[in-house]
Amino acid sequence: MVDAIADPDSGLGYNIFRYNIGGGDQPGHNHLTKGDGGGAVPGYKPTENGAYDWTADQSQRNILFALNKKVKNPIYEAFSNSPPWWMTNSGCVAGGVNGADNLKSDYFDDFADYLSEVALHFKKEWGITFRTVEPFNEPSAGWWKSNGDQEGCGFKNNQSGMIEELGKALKKKGLFPEMTYAT
Repeated sequence: MVDAIADPDSGLGYNIFRYNIGGGDQPGHNHLTKGDGGGAVPGYKPTENGAYDWTADQSQRNILFALNKKVKNPIYEAFSNSPPWWMTNSGCVAGGVNGADNLKSDYFDDFADYLSEVALHFKKEWGITFRTVEPFNEPSAGWWKSNGDQEGCGFKNNQSGMIEELGKALKKKGLFPEMTYAT
């Protein structure tokens, strides 16, 4: 698969890749079924007070590492479909009740810290530097509803506040300007 995607002679020759920093849903939720369960992306911090689990999301990381070996001068873009479940209003990474904004209002800085900590770990421990880190994906769509079939988070309000918090977190960890925060 990596050759089909990245080989410039026998494949597509892609050199820009997106990596989904998963939120990880609440234990016991079994509704993330899109793509035969592929909508369930493990998060790196499964509980608010627990430690980071750097063994999470091994399948997606293995593809990223294989691409990193194959591609000359790859560009990596990190994005997030949802904050971890415990940062959400609904307690679910698929979205808010009736598609409402789902990040708790006092967790903007916590979510920024989560994203920047994952980006820092990828850089320091695995040699992967993301060019950009996006705190949301399709934030104004309105279809991200709790108990849906994939991760998503409504962010109709205060997108600029989230971007500011992410910028502060990237700067604090010495990742900016090498990594920028994208919208």
